[in-house]
Amino acid sequence: LSAKQALESPFFKRELKPPKQFFPRRTFRALVICVRFFHRLKFFYYNPPPIPVETIKTNPYGVKNFRKLIDSCTFKMYGHWVKKGDNQNRAALFEHVQREDWRNQVSFDNS
Repeated sequence: LSAKQALESPFFKRELKPPKQFFPRRTFRALVICVRFFHRLKFFYYNPPPIPVETIKTNPYGVKNFRKLIDSCTFKMYGHWVKKGDNQNRAALFEHVQREDWRNQVSFDNS
């Protein structure tokens, strides 16, 4: 195989595509749609839709902002019971079951 034959291989043949046509109206319309989308996104970030009362009654922890409010109020009320030592942290106030690694650590300390 000579160098000339290798260069004539279909691998090195280029297909020239016709140049893309520019449509200014279509580009402007897409730009307007993008600007409106980001404006709407910003609006809904600062003005979230109202949460139905039924949702709050049945599943208050399903709504992130409401969950944060409940946790912060609970910690303000019962925070003095949570020890600041190594064996307990703020998350211990909200746990239903003691974590396995804490259980093991307490059992090692007692023996």
